[in-house]
Amino acid sequence: MARAGGRSNACEAGLAPGTTVLTLDGAIPVEFLNPGDRVITRRGVRTLKTIMRHNLPEGTPRVVVSADALGGKPATDIILMPGQRVLVRDWRAQALWGKDIAAPQAARLVDGEFIRTETKGRQIMLSLYFGAPEILYADGLELASADKPKVAAKA
Repeated sequence: MARAGGRSNACEAGLAPGTTVLTLDGAIPVEFLNPGDRVITRRGVRTLKTIMRHNLPEGTPRVVVSADALGGKPATDIILMPGQRVLVRDWRAQALWGKDIAAPQAARLVDGEFIRTETKGRQIMLSLYFGAPEILYADGLELASADKPKVAAKA
């Protein structure tokens, strides 16, 4: 599995195992990325600093974006955390936010049909950290990296 910088139950931005991320070595499933890998971002190539693995409790909501739901993307269904920011450039950006480009949280895109909430299935999510916010390419979508590692508070 992923060589993670840590483990946590807290997760705002994250990708499900199987999601492919564009790197200098090609599209690689997120669970096979390692710190030090070079990931292609909107600002150029960036070195991946940390990967945080999140073991989510049963029933934790996730957002499923169906293939082609966002202007012909993603290439396949993709599972995201509700807080994952998604760069939107199609009609939604203008209609919903009055901008040509917007970066709403995935939960704000839910329409119940092509983009829906799910609570069953995968219970592991992976967050990528670059030391500064980045926009990376995953399964054809442009997604914001996680801001900084979040570790769950001990009870």
